Amino acid sequence: EVQVRRMGGLVFPVTIEVRFDDGEVVREQWDGREAWRRYLYVREARLVSATVDPDSLVPLDINFTNNSRTVEPEGLGVQKLCARIMFWAQFIMDQPEFLNIATLMDGMGLD
Repeated sequence: EVQVRRMGGLVFPVTIEVRFDDGEVVREQWDGREAWRRYLYVREARLVSATVDPDSLVPLDINFTNNSRTVEPEGLGVQKLCARIMFWAQFIMDQPEFLNIATLMDGMGLD
């Protein structure tokens, strides 16, 4: 079972991509008129993931992070975010004049 929900007030058709563990991919078309829609699949293969707008064709989508879900949680997004935070933290720490207020005040003529 896959349930999709329209989060905003705009109504337009979207594609829903459903993946199963045997490699099969099913694409459904949803007109988006209802607030939510349920797709039910009866088969031996287990559901792996579902994605709304898998080809990113909707330019008005503000939040791309809520367009897909997986049955098993994936940590790749968290790892990517942590790597980005660590990059910027290291960049800032490597800038001694950025962190040294005395240098900043001296450069501005504020003694």
